[in-house]
Amino acid sequence: MEFRILGPLEVVDGESPLPLGGPKQRALLLVLLLHAREVVSVDLLVDALWSGTPPRTAATAIQNFVSELRKLLGSDRLVTKAPGYVLLVDDEELDATRVDRLVARARAADPEKSLALLARPSRCGADRRWRTSPTKASRSPRSPGSRSFVRPSAKTGSTPRSLSEGTPRSSQSSKASSLSSPSGSGVAPS
Repeated sequence: MEFRILGPLEVVDGESPLPLGGPKQRALLLVLLLHAREVVSVDLLVDALWSGTPPRTAATAIQNFVSELRKLLGSDRLVTKAPGYVLLVDDEELDATRVDRLVARARAADPEKSLALLARPSRCGADRRWRTSPTKASRSPRSPGSRSFVRPSAKTGSTPRSLSEGTPRSSQSSKASSLSSPSGSGVAPS
């Protein structure tokens, strides 16, 4: 299985993309992917999906989204672990991890080898979904291995914006610009 987050969110099993459901279920999957192999609390998921104004049924909705994702991904991949859930993904299955590793190798290499590594994004599967040139992305302020999580807009509940965990709301606008998309929303529309 391949998890693609460097463009429109996709999960591909073999040659077939899986139907990931609606915007909130997709946002939940994205948060879990950005925190792969880490326990993500239900509280963080609720906050990410409803921006501080959750319905009283938010925890039940999270359980329903998780149940649907387990049907797609397998119950051995998405496990319950107090106080939330863990998505078990191998490094090679997540495109962002492959890119982070490639960028780290390029930064450690001499300049000629570095440019050669970044000029071949197909080695990590990014050639189909890179939003900017690989060499521009390598100069971004994000360090390899860093992740932001995506939160649906409070107004629509469906347009994600980028936030760093623990970042005060007043500084979120600068974080949102770290992920670029043609629409300017930070994440490609689903």
